[in-house]
Amino acid sequence: MLFKPLSLLLFALALLHSVGAEDTVSSGNYLIHLCNSGQPDSEASKLQDLLPQVYNGLQKVIADLQLGTASTHGYSAFFKDDSSKAKILRVYQRMAVGASVALGGQGRNINPITIRHPTFVCANNVPETDLLYQHCMHAPNSPLMSWMQTELMPLCPLFWTIKKQARLSDCPLVVANTLTPNDDRLLKNQEALLVGNLVHLYHRVSGDMVVTITDASALNVSESLKHPPNYALYYACEHLTPMDASASDKRWAGSKLGERELSAKYGRNRRGGRREWSDQHKEKEDDQLSRGTIVSIT
Repeated sequence: MLFKPLSLLLFALALLHSVGAEDTVSSGNYLIHLCNSGQPDSEASKLQDLLPQVYNGLQKVIADLQLGTASTHGYSAFFKDDSSKAKILRVYQRMAVGASVALGGQGRNINPITIRHPTFVCANNVPETDLLYQHCMHAPNSPLMSWMQTELMPLCPLFWTIKKQARLSDCPLVVANTLTPNDDRLLKNQEALLVGNLVHLYHRVSGDMVVTITDASALNVSESLKHPPNYALYYACEHLTPMDASASDKRWAGSKLGERELSAKYGRNRRGGRREWSDQHKEKEDDQLSRGTIVSIT
């Protein structure tokens, strides 16, 4: 089924105006809308349990990320060098606080510019979310989605059938300086899916997505920075790995790969061009990272 853009826009605007009315609860700065709050074992209560777990995982990721390439964990595998570390750190920090998003102006569907809470919406088969539900059924393998450049993050029925977090056994092995097996098992859990989807709110992303771990780790610096699955993959296993894991460990802790190996593997981009991560191509960091205290999303 194809949805006409005007119908989608009108539906999104109507849904935005309903946020904050009935059936809206919060978890920190995040809002949870039309998820049967107050009902036994509701989607709202499940999200209120899940989001604090994501927050705890993000703290471990943020601590490791500040080490950059000095970390023996997964940072180098997914983000290659330290040139964009501050930008990546800011994305994770904004997730952790559930930072409000500014919408409006050129390229946005809301005008004038407004500051809004990031909002999860349950796309159930009810009149209020019927169009979202149809959208989910049209893409039956999609557990959640970003919605028309708004702050809304619809959760499809499939989302609730997926396990909550990755297991350490899902994390990749390092074989011949390559993360293996080349699959997407690290993304098949609720926590990783939420993290990957939140990147759409807090960072400019690319249109092309690679979800298998070996292929995602092979992206160059600029591609990795705009690639939501890289943030989700790094999160999914990083927060399961003890911070004092030995660099010689063969699972995930070894994914630093080492400077010589990184040079060999990532020294040229996929088109055979010059090294994307060399000093002469590093971006000048224009935006300064906020140093304020990170607050819990519980």
